[in-house]
Order: sequence, then structure tokens, then C-alpha cells
Amino acid sequence: MIDSCLGCGQQGLRRVRPYRTDSRHGRNVLGGSWLYECSGCGLVQAAPRPDARELNDYYSVDYRRAGYYGSDVADPTAFPKDNLFYYNRGQSIADLVAPRVRAESPRILDIGAGFGHILYALGERFPKSRRTAIEFS
Repeated sequence: MIDSCLGCGQQGLRRVRPYRTDSRHGRNVLGGSWLYECSGCGLVQAAPRPDARELNDYYSVDYRRAGYYGSDVADPTAFPKDNLFYYNRGQSIADLVAPRVRAESPRILDIGAGFGHILYALGERFPKSRRTAIEFS
């Protein structure tokens, strides 16, 4: 269980579902984690949280070498339709998130943004938004 929200510090997060990963190494690092949602700010976060060494190991062994992140097919000159899987995934996630956004000019933070397909899709829906990406790679 998480003591408090990483985003706003509120106590009493709601347990949503187990963290899903489709690799053996991912299950070793994240397999016992659950996703929790903050009722105050809506941030979804995993617990228990892997430490920096575990995350670095996961990303270097599992994520990048397995080709999950799409750099093998990324083409910045063709963005956002450089990879139709990630483009469509971004559109789908934006469709799920957009009804919950109440501001005309929201501030959107995407942690683990990959190549930015989700932020792009949200930008289409909220052209006055301020979008920020954090990407480990």
C-alpha cells in the first residue's frame, strides 16, 4: 500500500488492479505491484515502487532489448503516423482521458511518454494545453 499520493500528498488511495507486464523479467521487478488511484488529483501510481536500480535494470534488460519502445520503426519525419500502433494507442488513450479533463487549457504531464503519441493526441483535443513529457530513454 502507498502511504500518500506522489502528486498531491493525499492519504487513502484506491487500489485499482495489479500492475500488468508481459515479460518474465518485468514480472520479477513489478509482478507484486498494484496500481492505486488518488481520489484527490487522479494520479495513478504503482506500489510497491521499484527502486532506481530495479527500474534501470528493467529498462535496460527487458524494455529496450525486447523492442517494446518502438525505436526500430520510429521516423521523426513521419510523426505522428510513423508507427500506426503507437499513433492509434495514443488516440485511444486520449479518447479515454479527454472526458475527464475539465479545463480548456489544461497542463498535461506524460511520464514515460515514449515518442509522444499520447501528448500529440491530447494536443489535438486540447490545442490550448501546455504539454510536458518526461521520458527516461
